[in-house]
Amino acid sequence: SETWLGYGHTTANGFLGKEIRPYADGTKLCAAAVLPPASLGEDFWCMSRKNAPDIFFWAAVPLHVAELEFKLEHGIDALLELFDKSRVSDRIDPERPSVV
Repeated sequence: SETWLGYGHTTANGFLGKEIRPYADGTKLCAAAVLPPASLGEDFWCMSRKNAPDIFFWAAVPLHVAELEFKLEHGIDALLELFDKSRVSDRIDPERPSVV
């Protein structure tokens, strides 16, 4: 797509509105959001280096199609509020229900 990935960006396993497919049998998770690895704690989100740019670590947090659509309409912060209310983290749970 000739672009870059960063905080809050999302990608689907297919194309929005067409052929978005679950990542595996037994799950409805079919997209992902690029977020800090919350399960590791803030101290592990960034590594500072002498005389070199910082290195940021990211997690690919799996999403349901409804969550992807919600994020595209309302933004990543609104989705993260729903994640917080439902205690969703970056730990993968193939059976996690949608927060939307």
